[in-house]
Amino acid sequence: MAYDVHVFTLVRVKVQGIEADTMPEAIEQAKASVEFDALLSHSEYNWAEEHSHYLVDLHGAPDYSESRWYADKEHRFLLNRHSPDEDV
Repeated sequence: MAYDVHVFTLVRVKVQGIEADTMPEAIEQAKASVEFDALLSHSEYNWAEEHSHYLVDLHGAPDYSESRWYADKEHRFLLNRHSPDEDV
C-alpha cells in the first residue's frame, strides 16, 4: 500500500517585548506580528524537535474515507476521539 502522510510539526516563535494589558492580549498581538507564511526560511525562528499529529491518507484514493488521524502520546488531546492504538 502507498500512503500520503501529513506531518504536523511545531515551530517555536519567540516574540519579544509585547506591550499589552493582559497575557491573552499579548498572545493576539504576537500572532498578528508574525508573518507565519514566511517561517520556513526565516533565521530567527527554530523548529521544535517534535511533531504534534499526523493525517494519513490512502495514496490516490478518490475520497478521504480511509484517512486516519494519529498523535504522539503527549499530543493525543489534539484528537477529538482517541484510542491508545492511535499513538505513534
